Amino acid sequence: MKICILTWLHNQNFGTLLQAYALQRFLKFEGHDVVDADYLPSVKEKLLNWAINRNSFDLFAGKAHELLNRKKEHDDFGSSTADVFSRFLSQNIETTDRITDTDGLVGLRGKYDAYVCGSDQIWSPYLLNRNFYLSFLGDSDKRIAYAPSFGVTSTTQRKKKIITDLIKTFSSVSVREDAGADFVESLGLERPSQVVDPVLLLSKEDWAPLINGKCPEPGKIVCYFLGNRPFYRKAVDSISKELGCEVVTLVGSGKNAVDEQLNPRYGLGPDEWLAYLASARFVLTDSLHGTLFSQIFRKDYYCFKRFEETDKRSQNSRVESLSRLSNTEDRLLDGYDSHMNATEIEGYEKRLSDLESLITFSKKWLLDALEQ
Repeated sequence: MKICILTWLHNQNFGTLLQAYALQRFLKFEGHDVVDADYLPSVKEKLLNWAINRNSFDLFAGKAHELLNRKKEHDDFGSSTADVFSRFLSQNIETTDRITDTDGLVGLRGKYDAYVCGSDQIWSPYLLNRNFYLSFLGDSDKRIAYAPSFGVTSTTQRKKKIITDLIKTFSSVSVREDAGADFVESLGLERPSQVVDPVLLLSKEDWAPLINGKCPEPGKIVCYFLGNRPFYRKAVDSISKELGCEVVTLVGSGKNAVDEQLNPRYGLGPDEWLAYLASARFVLTDSLHGTLFSQIFRKDYYCFKRFEETDKRSQNSRVESLSRLSNTEDRLLDGYDSHMNATEIEGYEKRLSDLESLITFSKKWLLDALEQ
């Protein structure tokens, strides 16, 4: 079967690109002919989308801040993180030619047996882009949603109406989080199936080719933070003191290091980032994908909630849902806990048995959706 996937490929985020890699790789393993649509909206396209969907101005302010940080990284280190992400994309993910606007996406109509919009927060009301709901396709084109995330579920009635009408065009719909399933149901639609993030469709052994020979600094306490809540540093110091290990911090593209004294590592590609996690002694993170890969590689870890519970834009539902599904609620913290320690996670395999069952279900769900 010829399949075209549409997901984010160009936001220079480790987890985002690795989930795109995983979904395509899984479908190829199953014998399908798969490409990702290389959709990189032009500035004009982004501005038009922002105006049409009445998205928040904060979206552009945040992106501008990241662009300034990326320029500083280039000036300080003599290389661009865009280069390493582009290298990873070109070497590991098969794509169409570059598409910069909706008209280009319309050109994909009728060329594939099925179209899949992939995971991550591509269905976020905050970042609403109708193209990621495959709105550019024709009536006869088959649409499947595999594990998209809404990120946040608080939005305007206008956007709820738009999202409702778009979801109705799909032949099969699944989502990644509990909160996403609740949100779709609240729109008056049938509750969708809940499936795992695409990175879990691949086993530890399936990820090995990406990281073989790239074990940069084994045995470290590896930190990967997207936020910077005050208790992070205290928790890092506590685990570091207990284990007597050096700390390294993996800094995402366009982000600021939580603390310059925590040995930040800049300019990493997705494969290098993955190699750090795979070779870590202990992982501390507030990232969904940082947590997912800690579990895949069976690393001892703590995941911190990145948002205050009162934050209307909180995305904590992602890690909360994962901790429930993987029976690791004790490894999810909303503040510094004086009882936290670096002991090994007891009964790791038994804890993850429910998650393994959901992985099996998710694979079957996707393959059935394609064959229906």
